[in-house]
Amino acid sequence: MRTVRSEPRNRKHYRRLLVFAKDILRLCKKNSLEPIAYGSLAVFFYTQSMKLSVHDIDFLVQESDLSKLLSIMRANNIRYKYLTKYHVLQVFRGASRLEFDSTQFWHSQPPKNTMLFISHGVILRTADVGYLRKIYRTQARTGHHSQAAKKYELLRASA
Repeated sequence: MRTVRSEPRNRKHYRRLLVFAKDILRLCKKNSLEPIAYGSLAVFFYTQSMKLSVHDIDFLVQESDLSKLLSIMRANNIRYKYLTKYHVLQVFRGASRLEFDSTQFWHSQPPKNTMLFISHGVILRTADVGYLRKIYRTQARTGHHSQAAKKYELLRASA
């Protein structure tokens, strides 16, 4: 397990996101679900670049877990939005947002390896750096994500 002591540019929002994630991950664990963090948070964990901002936390889940997550959110009166067309469940608390993305829809395969990171007492299982590089390299080539090239270069430099 790697400890993350640095914080991104938007540290106050980052801390609120982590508290929210901890609460939601606790509910996931009670229901035998183990989302895998990826996206900007994972890039930040691997690079520790304080140039990055983490606006939300993205998680990968199995397609079949989305319906379980929906039930958990309803049962706990947690505000959410299910984007059926995109196979994404967005969960909200104030200005904080967590996104649960279907691995099968977005990336076809889950990461083969993961790494545990701890930041501010929150433990997150995170996609391995090779998986992240592949995602951001593809997004940078296709122009799908405006920050993809920057994140890919940060990940390449962290090798």
